[in-house]
Amino acid sequence: MLTLDRRTLLAGAAGAGLLGAMPAGRSIAQTMPPAPMRFVIRVDGSESGEHTLRFVRTPAGFDAFGTTSIRVRIAFINAYRFSQNTEERWENGTWTQYRSTGAENGNGYEVQARNTPQGALLQGRPVRARDLMPASFWTPRVLDSGSVIDPVKGTVVSQSVQPRGRDSLTLGGQRVAATAYAVDNFLGGTIWYSPEGRWLAATFDRRGHAVEYIRTA
Repeated sequence: MLTLDRRTLLAGAAGAGLLGAMPAGRSIAQTMPPAPMRFVIRVDGSESGEHTLRFVRTPAGFDAFGTTSIRVRIAFINAYRFSQNTEERWENGTWTQYRSTGAENGNGYEVQARNTPQGALLQGRPVRARDLMPASFWTPRVLDSGSVIDPVKGTVVSQSVQPRGRDSLTLGGQRVAATAYAVDNFLGGTIWYSPEGRWLAATFDRRGHAVEYIRTA
């Protein structure tokens, strides 16, 4: 299994190795990723779940399907449970439909959005944000957006992104070139992409707990 060296991960969050930033997401053409993605999720250093993505080609673009499962156990007791399934439709390089369903500690939720030429609709209501995006970290296009969809609450959340410069990650004992970005939306943390725009890792604080997404495939 590939692993991410925690010291290297946090070094990026501290701004180590700043040599300049990767171009903004729009400089990378949004085509269907070539392969599925899988991430191990760690909470406070312990493996607690996984996040997977798969992509299916359609006549006008592709669909992206994501699944997330997290379970935190303390003294053999489930202290936290989270599940999420997302569906995105991308047509002609732009997202057109989004749906998120799941449960957090047993409380279910469903969020739906559409992106039309007249503007975005969230939970069936029009929103003013012209550059609204699903919080889909698999695509660097999300870095260009000033607002994203909270996939649990179904609200529009302002987003700020600060390039942290070039960095490198240790994955399975190998050094991998990356560019780090500090992201603040409904989450706050750091996300890493390869020079080609592939999502590699992320770390953020969630209710006082350190959460890491570490790509393994």
